[in-house]
Amino acid sequence: MSVYFQVKLFQLREQMRVICRYYRNVRFALVDLGFCFFAFFFNPYRICRKFTGTHSYGETPITTFAELAKAADLTKEDVFVDLGSGRGKLCFWASSWIGCDCRGVEQVPGLVRLSQWLAWAFRVPVRFDQEKLETADLSHATVVYLYTMEWDETLLLEMQPGARVITVGSPVDLEGFAVVKRIEARYPWGVADVFIQQRIAQFMPIEEDSGELFGRMKGSIHVLEDILAPIDEVWDASR
Repeated sequence: MSVYFQVKLFQLREQMRVICRYYRNVRFALVDLGFCFFAFFFNPYRICRKFTGTHSYGETPITTFAELAKAADLTKEDVFVDLGSGRGKLCFWASSWIGCDCRGVEQVPGLVRLSQWLAWAFRVPVRFDQEKLETADLSHATVVYLYTMEWDETLLLEMQPGARVITVGSPVDLEGFAVVKRIEARYPWGVADVFIQQRIAQFMPIEEDSGELFGRMKGSIHVLEDILAPIDEVWDASR
């Protein structure tokens, strides 16, 4: 069987799983059916290829992300950000089934407009912004999902201690992040390692010059000696 038919078979099975597990939520069901309808007229792969000039587009299966969300302890108190959200399926699912604050960041205008229209039409409280991943504000995010690592990772340093990052294929190569879980996940193109990392607190660097710092410490010692000198004299006299 060719790769094309393997992917199509995977997508068909995935859609059946989504219908059986998640269509109990009527709002999510309507949004997902909207995606199926618009795919006949606005193919996301074609839209992405026209904007970027490449074939680099893929979507995380909903059932796969549901497992990742559970592993990352995603709850309704979290602020979830999907960097490279595509059509925004993960944000719609997380908002509908978990109830957390969701935001999608995507650079392809056509995909963002589709996501925004579906959110407006079905009154789903999610936000979608058209911007480059490198300019996204992550200072308030508590869980970030990255399907691709082709960008400047230093943006993640804006995240607060305790926040989690989910990456596919490889972990974040930055100090201040610790891998807490590594799991295997199913994608249309195969099985991949997914890493869940947590932002850890770090000591702030001392901006003072080391010579000046030692000078202040030495001066403090001299002051302490001057204070203790009379006490030593009294002690010696009493002996």
